Amino acid sequence: MFAKPRDVAGAKEHRLSGKDGKKLIERIAKALPKASVDLLKDKLGFHHKAGLVVAKVANKVQLFGVGDGADRRFLFIDPDGHNERFFPTVHALWLAPQLLAPLYVHAPVSRFVFNGSDVMLPGVVREREEAVRGSCFGLGKIVKGEIRVLFAYGNPAPFAVGEMLVDTDGIYHGGFQGRGMRVLHMFGDALWELNGKGAPNDFFFSNRVEALPGAAPDSSDSEGDECDPEAEQGANESEEGAGLTAERPPPAQGHSSAQCGDQIADDDQIVPGSDGSTHVAEAVAAGLHAAAAAQLSQSSDGQDPARLVIDTFLQSIKRHIKPRDLPMLTNQFFSSVMLPSRPAGTTVDLKQTPFKKVGKFLASMEERGLIMMRRESNGVESITSIESSHPDLRAFEGWALEDEHRATECNDEVGAPKVVQIAEFRRALGPDVMEVVRAAGLPPGCGPKKDHYLASDMRTAFAAYVEQERLQDPSKPRLIALNPTLTRVLFGSAKKNKSAPPPGTMDRGKATSLFVDSLSTGHQVTYPDGTVTKFRPGPAPQIEVAIEQRQGNKWVTRFWNLEVFGLEPEKVASAAQLKFSSSCTTQARPGKSQDIEVVVQGKVIKELPDFLQSE
Repeated sequence: MFAKPRDVAGAKEHRLSGKDGKKLIERIAKALPKASVDLLKDKLGFHHKAGLVVAKVANKVQLFGVGDGADRRFLFIDPDGHNERFFPTVHALWLAPQLLAPLYVHAPVSRFVFNGSDVMLPGVVREREEAVRGSCFGLGKIVKGEIRVLFAYGNPAPFAVGEMLVDTDGIYHGGFQGRGMRVLHMFGDALWELNGKGAPNDFFFSNRVEALPGAAPDSSDSEGDECDPEAEQGANESEEGAGLTAERPPPAQGHSSAQCGDQIADDDQIVPGSDGSTHVAEAVAAGLHAAAAAQLSQSSDGQDPARLVIDTFLQSIKRHIKPRDLPMLTNQFFSSVMLPSRPAGTTVDLKQTPFKKVGKFLASMEERGLIMMRRESNGVESITSIESSHPDLRAFEGWALEDEHRATECNDEVGAPKVVQIAEFRRALGPDVMEVVRAAGLPPGCGPKKDHYLASDMRTAFAAYVEQERLQDPSKPRLIALNPTLTRVLFGSAKKNKSAPPPGTMDRGKATSLFVDSLSTGHQVTYPDGTVTKFRPGPAPQIEVAIEQRQGNKWVTRFWNLEVFGLEPEKVASAAQLKFSSSCTTQARPGKSQDIEVVVQGKVIKELPDFLQSE
């Protein structure tokens, strides 16, 4: 928001009257849950008799400060100029860090933030999940769009302010991956320079923020907690507001004001508090750093992280995946099936294992013969089948369902809601296809029609036929030989394929996908209330989205097929109008008078998926 000097250039300042100043202070105290009129006056000197000023800069942003000339400091930002949303500057947060809920990143991550990157979730410091009741990855309740203050782990002074891009549910189902915060204002940007520069301590540099020397990895948690009686009080206050644990108090909450002193130091000079609280802040930061080091070195129960990941994977495919659930996207499997299957009180983190990424881990499981995957040309990966007869899977005993994380209280808050289920069917037509189906022992009529079967059943049948005919290459398990029956099913008769002879061998995953995709498709929809629609031929419908340009640079976003998923277009239009602050209407689709579409003014195609999922 203030990355370049032109973002604050040409600021027009004027002084607020006493009446307008009072209204502004009341609005700010109301907009920030942890702020109050007395706190703004006592900590920041922000009151109507102190000479409040407002400056309008680029993009309708307004800055509110106090003082004149060289002593003027901007303390609050109105990002849209509507006097409804406010967040403090870093100069204000150095004096009163309790104004916003905190978010901590490992100190080396600050380099990426200084380079302009968003805050990625893997770089965020997490508490032990079992210590925070009802929280997700130990971060407490996260609300998408809320403003939080960013700390480098081990340094009691914040260095940035940002907007959360995900909520608790998104973090949980995303496996703690992806973007977490968009930085709005930070130490070193153009607004910081306009505010007279300065730094709260000697460990703020032009390209990074470092932990204080007292934040040594060998310090214990108890040292940080017992160093000062006020530290525990500050931690309890932050626990109530931000969901962090009281046993590891955030360093800034109890001592940042004393650490920064009554004024901001210039030119990288620190002005310590007169009460000698610098040592207290260092001791608190030391306890925090030790907790992070212990968590990174092993899982929360002391188990090898790689072993925990593999055991959780085996538990999930053995206890929770049925053939009818496949194919399943890999990211959906990891977030909705595998992560909730881990033992209660543990955290699955692929970054601590040699696999590092979900795709690499699942590819390793495929090489071991536990699963089969399909990879599309656009990079989308899905699990197509599970080898239930694999020796590793048969020998794995696992843990009871009531001992899984999904059964604990911590998971209640982020449990997956009931959704519309769509079952896809394939038609088994012809003697060759029926020969493959009979290998799995599927009785006729197990689908909505006599010759239709679930797509997952057809994949199971294909695997059973390959095993029955012993078509798998022992030296290369991923390859299968194509006998005459499979050749006719996959490539048709020799008369229809005169251009090139069919191959003698083929990748097992590709052959399975080709077999299923070559069959006629049908679908059936089950709604959350149990209502099942009639069987309809053709692929399952999807919500379709289109954008179009109208009258110059005006755009509209259109989407339809909402009824298939139990959504009423009129209600969705009303919700979209509030969500996007834009005009929304419903109308009949051009050329299809019976289909209703929703039309939203503006380009909202990026925000639309999250909005529809919430509906």
